[in-house]
Amino acid sequence: TCNLTGSSCSSLDNVQNIMEYSYCSTMFTDGQCARMNTAVNSGTAGRKNLWKAANLAATGVDGPGVLCVADFISSNPVICGGMTVDFEDQSYFNVTGWSWTFEGGTPSTSTDQNPTVTYNTPGTYNVTLQVTDGSGFETTIANDYVTVLADPGDPMPYHEGFESLTAITDGQRFFLYNPNEAEEWEVTTDASSLGAKSAWLHNFGNSDGSVDGLISGPIDLSSVDASETMIFSFDYAYKKLNAGTDEVLRVYVSKDCGETWALRKNMYSDDLNTDTESAEYTPADQGDWKTVTLTNITSAYYVTNLMYKFEFTNAGGNNIYLDNINLYPESMTDLVQQTKVSDISVYPNPAGGVVNIKISGSDDQDYSVSLFSPLGSKIASIYNGPINGNIEYNVSSLPKGVYIIQVESLGDVYTMKLVKE
Repeated sequence: TCNLTGSSCSSLDNVQNIMEYSYCSTMFTDGQCARMNTAVNSGTAGRKNLWKAANLAATGVDGPGVLCVADFISSNPVICGGMTVDFEDQSYFNVTGWSWTFEGGTPSTSTDQNPTVTYNTPGTYNVTLQVTDGSGFETTIANDYVTVLADPGDPMPYHEGFESLTAITDGQRFFLYNPNEAEEWEVTTDASSLGAKSAWLHNFGNSDGSVDGLISGPIDLSSVDASETMIFSFDYAYKKLNAGTDEVLRVYVSKDCGETWALRKNMYSDDLNTDTESAEYTPADQGDWKTVTLTNITSAYYVTNLMYKFEFTNAGGNNIYLDNINLYPESMTDLVQQTKVSDISVYPNPAGGVVNIKISGSDDQDYSVSLFSPLGSKIASIYNGPINGNIEYNVSSLPKGVYIIQVESLGDVYTMKLVKE
């Protein structure tokens, strides 16, 4: 998620500099390294004696280290099904043996120092590492370390209104980028452009220049013909704190499950709204919401695991809200606009037993709810009739994998992915 090509002041942003207020700190500059080497070689206060052999011997730190920590790092721990994760041992000292356990992975165990593991089934998995120096052992367990997303992702047409979410980070539909661990995107019932909920960033007065990202799970565009135009639309509400506020909302898409991102929309403060609000901003009515429609997602992105990301950079401004996110090929325009179902939620998801299916729509019409395989084969008829609260369905007998819940009413169809764990 580090933007290594950003240029906000007519030069490359040094976002990886440990000694700057950077959000992606991983290294020192050559000049900083030279300055530190000069410091440790200085005779001031006998500083250069710290690393001399005599001092190391006198303080007892010149001998072999004692095994004390089992630790590791990895490449991206959020992947799509079928992708791999590279693990790198960071244990110390004098490690001579490794014993890994990868829940949900292939291989499930390894004695390699730096193994590569493939994950096929959607879910969240633990990783355990035990190391030895030949006489002692140290163990670390990283709970919920690897998240595997369904691939293919959500089917077309795609809609997100946040109605079924109580928290943004549900492990499949959304993820957060929040490097400063401060304010982050949340679900709110205080305002919405459609339904009762929206996503918002409590940004009132934030001025540290930090970036907060809202990242979707995968969406399946592989069935869309390359000649078709994709339509990506969303609603937002925002007002500046004052006329000089200069904040920015960016929209990105990824065609490789979030490994790389391409910018598709840049909206600075005046592009977002020229109106100001000196108090904390909450949309008052539908007139506060604006709709953005993008048609620049090219056929190179018609893959099984497209993801989108909203990224907001603060600068002492005000709150911002997102709602009614849609993604669909132009040929589905009539279906999206005329659907009689305003929202469908399936929870828990992933599920192992009974799932609840909640439909928002008209009370005076019938609905047909069915279960399909990802290839379109009908597996079961779940419900037929008017809306009457939650619909319960037991999936315990189904094999692990991805399924499609389809709701049909008056000729219109609405679909949602269901993951059986």
